[in-house]
Amino acid sequence: MSRRGSRQNALAIACTMIGVFVSGASFPTPASAGNATGEARDYACGVPARLAWSRAPVRAFAAAVARHHAVTIVALGSSSTQGAGASSASQSYPARLEAELKRMFRSTPVVVVNAGIGGQTAAQMLNRLEHDVLRFKPQLVIWQTGVNDVISGVGARQFEATLRLGINQMKQRGIDVVLVDQQDFPGSARLAEFDVYLQVMSRVAAEEGAPLLRRHRIMQHLAGAEPGGLNRLLATDRFHMNDIAHSCVGLILADGLKDLAANGAP
Repeated sequence: MSRRGSRQNALAIACTMIGVFVSGASFPTPASAGNATGEARDYACGVPARLAWSRAPVRAFAAAVARHHAVTIVALGSSSTQGAGASSASQSYPARLEAELKRMFRSTPVVVVNAGIGGQTAAQMLNRLEHDVLRFKPQLVIWQTGVNDVISGVGARQFEATLRLGINQMKQRGIDVVLVDQQDFPGSARLAEFDVYLQVMSRVAAEEGAPLLRRHRIMQHLAGAEPGGLNRLLATDRFHMNDIAHSCVGLILADGLKDLAANGAP
């Protein structure tokens, strides 16, 4: 089978499994081959690990998993995190992440708190850090941001400064931070600084030692695997992710965190 054929098959399997989940049955993550580091393997939905992630340690999360302590993850973000485009709250990527981590770590209690509020910029998210994040005492925060800053005309330098400030405030409290960059959508081509923001997130993640889930690249990869292209991954507004994309993002996050935990265990 060709590489394109394999990718089409992987996404078709993911779509089938999403339908099973909606009906109330459980399902496993698609089988992945490779070593524990994820260096040469595919994650859920047939997305190569190298494409999906830039890697960095998640020590607090890894320690909690290794000791089977209760794990709290806060998903901080905007409408994507809140669940816009998904058919129900249970189909949002934070919910899918929680379900998959519970399956992976059966002896470790896992809770994912959804702290997504539609339309917010990174600075607005940072302003609610105390109430919506820190009070839960999480080991890990998944910070999805970027699109609303571009749309609102927040300067790239200001956006970068906000990211660094937020990451440092959380790290000072012993919290691991994972960044999630922008979704791919047709209107992004009309945003002059869209690619600049992707570069900012990549640079900040590397320099601040935070893993980055490359959502934009993931969606581009998946869009190339189906005849429907990007529209296959988007809700009717052609902006927010639909159930397929939410599911793949949640499962890929879980796959990556499992690898990072295995490498960072004390």
